[in-house]
Amino acid sequence: MGCDFAFENAGQNFKRMEGLITEIKKLKLPFEIKFSTPIEYVRELKKESIKYPVFTGDLEPFSESNNEVYSGFFSSKPSLKK
Repeated sequence: MGCDFAFENAGQNFKRMEGLITEIKKLKLPFEIKFSTPIEYVRELKKESIKYPVFTGDLEPFSESNNEVYSGFFSSKPSLKK
């Protein structure tokens, strides 16, 4: 989806997404596509009564390529940051 700075121009991003949504709606697919808030999304998920697995392992260190390794931020072990 992008890096830390991928969404700095919100106006441009929303304009592109509106265009994408408009084109998808023209296809008359059997689902609704729209902008939403996180709470609206979670509310709709709860209506489906689906149980998702919970990951309890460690996600660190994270690597996107051979020369980039992220270690320490977004740690799955917050007690280590004290």
